[in-house]
Amino acid sequence: MSFVINTTIDKNKEFLDALRDSYHRDLEKDVFLICKNVKIAINSYALALASDFLKTLIQDSIGKREIINIMVPDVRPEVLRKVVEYIYIGCISLETRF
Repeated sequence: MSFVINTTIDKNKEFLDALRDSYHRDLEKDVFLICKNVKIAINSYALALASDFLKTLIQDSIGKREIINIMVPDVRPEVLRKVVEYIYIGCISLETRF
């Protein structure tokens, strides 16, 4: 089963293509979302674009080459990976077990 939610209608296509490309490349990922002893890396700019709340949380560290750890204790790692994938790609495929 696949769900596609297009929330990027008003954003610049070139920027979105670069963001999607960065998901697959090893670009600087300075935030670690930690759940169940698993660290999932993401770039602080991508995270800030995805959530005003998280932007406020990390805004003092963005661009300062600081590593940020955010604990997400009540989420399974495979679900959090899908959230990160959605942030970068704009759509995700979900299996029925989620």
